[in-house]
Amino acid sequence: MAIATTILTAFAYATTTTLHAMRIARLNQQAADLVTQQLEKMRDVPFGSLAHASGGVAGDPHVASCSGDPCYPSVPDDGEPQETLVLVAGGVLNPQISTVAVNNTTYTLYTYVTTPADNEVGEENRRVTVIAEWSAYGRTWSKTESSVVTQTQRGLPLPEFKLTPVGPSTVTVNPGVTAAFGFQLSNQGAPDQWNITADLPDYSIVLDDGDDVYNPATDTTPMSDHNGDGTVDSGRLEPKQSLVFWVLRPVPADAPNSTTDFGTTAQAVSQEGGGAATVQSTLVVTNAVITASPTPTTSPSASPTPTPSESPGTCAATNPQPTPSTVAGYNRKAYVLHNSGSTSWPSFPLPGSDPIPGSTAMAPMYLDMNGVSIPSDRDLPVYSTDLVPSGTPGRLLYPGGSFTSSASQVLDFRTQNPNRDYSGTMVLRLWVRPAVSGEPVSLAARVYKRKTNGNQATTALGTVATVSIDPFTCSGFQEVWFSFALGSWSTGNNTVLGVRLWNTGSGKVALAYDHGSFPATFTVVER
Repeated sequence: MAIATTILTAFAYATTTTLHAMRIARLNQQAADLVTQQLEKMRDVPFGSLAHASGGVAGDPHVASCSGDPCYPSVPDDGEPQETLVLVAGGVLNPQISTVAVNNTTYTLYTYVTTPADNEVGEENRRVTVIAEWSAYGRTWSKTESSVVTQTQRGLPLPEFKLTPVGPSTVTVNPGVTAAFGFQLSNQGAPDQWNITADLPDYSIVLDDGDDVYNPATDTTPMSDHNGDGTVDSGRLEPKQSLVFWVLRPVPADAPNSTTDFGTTAQAVSQEGGGAATVQSTLVVTNAVITASPTPTTSPSASPTPTPSESPGTCAATNPQPTPSTVAGYNRKAYVLHNSGSTSWPSFPLPGSDPIPGSTAMAPMYLDMNGVSIPSDRDLPVYSTDLVPSGTPGRLLYPGGSFTSSASQVLDFRTQNPNRDYSGTMVLRLWVRPAVSGEPVSLAARVYKRKTNGNQATTALGTVATVSIDPFTCSGFQEVWFSFALGSWSTGNNTVLGVRLWNTGSGKVALAYDHGSFPATFTVVER
């Protein structure tokens, strides 16, 4: 019995030790799988967003302060020098600590993006380090892996992009004024950068500040030569990323009347000798008075463009419209609320049969025309068949709607750009007045995202924003805005952004947009 007891005890000990070793190996393999998955997830993040959100690394035991900057690891050793964390507003790591439960074991994942200590000047590398920690058998275990991610050229081998004008292609100025020509460069293929040139003397190029409108006080950042080849360029543009810039030509004070045709060219750096696009523009210098008009000057034999029967009045909002803050790596864009429908983009200027002047902005949000007929005599449909009064910009929105109502009861706009990232605040701006003078105005709005394929599911985002004006004292249209604080999120593939407005009051409300006097917009921060 003594011999049997000894043998069985030894066998039990060996069995227990083997089971413990097998469980430890299994837990370690699970940790390795989680670390690898997290590394691969970070590789799919756009390089500009592969970073920690500013202020998002406090309270982390693996992070220390290196000359005032957060760095990893907290304690240096011979094989792992301390490296500074990459901090970017809107960075994907916010926070960088997460937990995952697998097979009754909870793993804590720590993810760090640092600038490699051995980076050479000009290299664009970031090191991603992932740590998995878990507890078993009275002690804490860990698994660590790291990988260097380089800003490399991926995707289609040939450049695919568009260069389009922002605003009019013909600019008329008096002597002594700087003419500004706007352009949008949109990358639709692989990551690349484009050299920008214009066959125009004494020109310069500046970047737009995000509103797609030239302002000499704010659009002052010169376009840079990022690759050092002697020509200014766009810098690296990721797929679906766009850039707006302005070609400026100062006209001397003593310049005579003249007309100059010139081209602005975007040349893909990756495709020397090919991959170029040119947009033609015209600079007109005149000593005469320049009359601003939504329609071009017609020949003497042409019929004059109809004039609206009423000059629209406006009242400023009771408090200033908020402007969404800029976020690094994102573009601040104002989408114009535009009645183009989902089938075609109307020509500009608008046809004479439509008395409502339209906007020539390059980033429209299309009105959802589902179930709403488009009059045969106009390229630009009206939301309601009633204009208030005839020939003026008011379009009626009837009461009784909600977020889930049909298209006939809501005003519904959406972009045509799927798979976008958004950050910060969105602002909807338009003008309103009651259809019957003296009645109050009550409106509600909400942001949503919508699938463009499959079941076309609509998902409401954030909370409902409301506007109530009682009493309504403006003699014309009152400016109003709705603010939506949604943080950072993405629409995803085949999914677009939309905003929906409905009437929560008891009377009809006239809405003014798509008109030169009422620049209604939906401003977002996107990439």
